[in-house]
This record gives sequence, structure tokens and C-alpha cells, in this order.
Amino acid sequence: MLCNYVANLYLILLRSYSVALVSELNMTSPFLIRILAWDFAEIDPSWGTKYHSDPYWRLYMNKHEGASLELSSLQYQIIANRIHLVPSWIQMRCHSTSYIDHFYVHFELLGISGPIVRAVFNSPICLSEKTGFDDISEELRGKTDTVVKKDMAALCYVK
Repeated sequence: MLCNYVANLYLILLRSYSVALVSELNMTSPFLIRILAWDFAEIDPSWGTKYHSDPYWRLYMNKHEGASLELSSLQYQIIANRIHLVPSWIQMRCHSTSYIDHFYVHFELLGISGPIVRAVFNSPICLSEKTGFDDISEELRGKTDTVVKKDMAALCYVK
């Protein structure tokens, strides 16, 4: 799942940005994804009240409308049933107007340096295709409720 979305980031790089910037990437090397955390949560109006910037990427998907990210110059709406990729190092504050089922993945994208990420990906990315929150929820929910939380099969599915 996540690998498909990250591969799209490389396509964005190749299509949209200068040859000099893209040439810094070794496009023959495979990209690596290190999953730091993933889970389902219910977010509420107290979600993320402070501005922060982290060295890892985020994938967000919500079941309902009502959540957003406050960036320095705009309010980014997290559209329900869509995958949102939030690049590392973005200064943001999370906001929710209600209780919302929320799926998240925190991950490192190895192979793209911090300066390139900051130069190219300066805002969140909403992927165009709709994704069924309930489909992913059904597939993964049982895997997060086990004693051995987030077993290898679940981790591979997320990746």
C-alpha cells in the first residue's frame, strides 16, 4: 500500500522539477521505507494543539470530514477517504472539529535527502483516487488488536 504511494512521489519529482535537483537522486537505487508507527485512532478537538515539525513523513486517512492541518500560510483540509501524504519537516498544527476515525502511518523515506524534501515537497499531497477507509480498517483492525501488536503480516500490508 504505502510503497505505491511513495513511488508516486518519485514520479512527481521526475515530471515536475529541475534536472539538477532530480539528478541528485540516484534513480537506479531502490527507495526504502522504514515504518516508525501506524495505527487507528479516534481524533477529537484536542488533536495536535501545538505547532511542530518532525523528521518523518506521515500518511493520513480519515473516515469523515472535519480534520485539517494548519500550515504557516494556509489551512489544509484532510478530505475523508483519501490518502494524504505529509512530507517531513513541514511546520504544522493539527486540528479537528469533531471525533473522527483516523488511520495514520509515520515513516521515513530513505533515499531522498532532507534538503530535497524541503525544496520539492513543501505542502501535503492529496492523492486523487478515493480509498475505502472501511476496507483498510477491516483488513488491519484485527491485526492491531492482537497481543503481538502490529505483527509482520500487518506491517507488510501497510508497506
